[in-house]
Amino acid sequence: MTEMLKFENVELYYDHVYALKGVSIDLSEGETVALIGANGAGKSSILRAITGLNAIKSGEIHFQGKRIDGANPADIVKMGIAMVPEGRRVFPHMSVKDNLLMGAFTRSDKADIARTLDMVLTRFPRLKERYSQSGGTLSGGEQQMMVIGRALMAKPKLLLLDEPSLGIAPKLVQDIARSIVAINRDENVSVLLVEQNSRMALSISNRAYAMSTGSVVLSGNSKELMKDDRIKAAYLGGEL
Repeated sequence: MTEMLKFENVELYYDHVYALKGVSIDLSEGETVALIGANGAGKSSILRAITGLNAIKSGEIHFQGKRIDGANPADIVKMGIAMVPEGRRVFPHMSVKDNLLMGAFTRSDKADIARTLDMVLTRFPRLKERYSQSGGTLSGGEQQMMVIGRALMAKPKLLLLDEPSLGIAPKLVQDIARSIVAINRDENVSVLLVEQNSRMALSISNRAYAMSTGSVVLSGNSKELMKDDRIKAAYLGGEL
């Protein structure tokens, strides 16, 4: 498989406190890769470094063979990387339609934008039902579908998802998980998934990295990691 993302020996600080300590991860084209670990392990810091929201102290980040650390966040979006941030970040007074169209701000191809919008509404029928409602009136799960849809409107090659199951009802978590699998499979979008719900993350990813206090402590095939006693004890409540 063709390597899409290479995150190499990256260090990142917040006010002289290590957030990432020499972290290396990679992702191939077509893969879904999960980052699991407790809150504060450094998972979201990886996404913020990739998108240029936080400058790294050392190391290198490459996307499709091009070095991107130090690039402007808007230029990184144009390269084909879109992020769904933790906490959803909807525009509460704007309609579902306008929330979605905000994701296409880097595009000018109106006909293709319309096709992408149709794909998003087909993927998330609830959004079609609530198309004219303001974003703030949607449930937490519906808002999460909307912000994933908004990210897809950028027509990304790589989708970064930061805690998509956080604060969502269990039934809708299953819907979100299924949609991530379908987006990866049907839209040819590679996925880097940050998730505290380790069971869900391992069940829908190809590979995973387990993180603790700014470092990668274990990595490998997701199905194999799910059987690993260390992963069971630390991330899956001791049982499967």
